[in-house]
Amino acid sequence: MLSAGDYRHSVRFERRGESPIDGFGNPVRDWVPIVTVRAAFLPRFGRETVASGRQESTFTGTVTVRSWPGSQDITAADTIVFAEGPYAGRKANIRSIVPTPDGHEIEMVIEEGVAL
Repeated sequence: MLSAGDYRHSVRFERRGESPIDGFGNPVRDWVPIVTVRAAFLPRFGRETVASGRQESTFTGTVTVRSWPGSQDITAADTIVFAEGPYAGRKANIRSIVPTPDGHEIEMVIEEGVAL
């Protein structure tokens, strides 16, 4: 279990949703904010991949959040956005969601720079 001081980052979870209809009568699919919470983040550095003959740099790591009543609603189809701190504005895909053995926290492996 992490201490309160480890939760230094503010992260926002977003889900793909339909917003009101655009000027042409079509529904607009966009990312809709679900909730913003405090989180701990442990980045993994030094990962680069080669895709289509060119080198790509990815941003990966583990985000830990406290478990709360709505935490079961977060899925790997959602995204995570760093709302403040050194990674502010970075948006990443959630690759896996695993509750800690004591059930008080949830760990998520995230990755930026790759398709969903």
